[in-house]
Amino acid sequence: MTIIELKTQNVKALKAVRLTPEPTGIVEIAGKNGAGKSAVLDAIKWALAGGRAIQERPVRDGQAGASTELDLGDYTIRQDIAIDGKCRLTLQSKDGGSFPQAWLSAATNSIVLEPEEFVRKPAREQSTVLRQLVGLDT
Repeated sequence: MTIIELKTQNVKALKAVRLTPEPTGIVEIAGKNGAGKSAVLDAIKWALAGGRAIQERPVRDGQAGASTELDLGDYTIRQDIAIDGKCRLTLQSKDGGSFPQAWLSAATNSIVLEPEEFVRKPAREQSTVLRQLVGLDT
């Protein structure tokens, strides 16, 4: 599963972000503290994991709601979050058909990586996790 494009707005402190990875699939997310790096990762995680992953105060102060759209090539995931934290997830295939949340849960269950948990692991464990994620057998 590869992110072709990410569009998100009003998630946490973010106003709006649009990311289109290079052909390598790598995107550098950098900035000062409070710039929204974690909010970008949260937006992705929330869209993939659904409402169960959303933290307190997911919507930017002063806004009525937040949204994230992930283009995964064959599929598009759109998540709208209201100020009260309730969310609506729309899952569509490229041909316009919809698909169930259960499909998304099954597809992402084996690949979800918690960044905060990952950085606390020893280097050897980080290396093992990364090799598993990319399917590298060394």
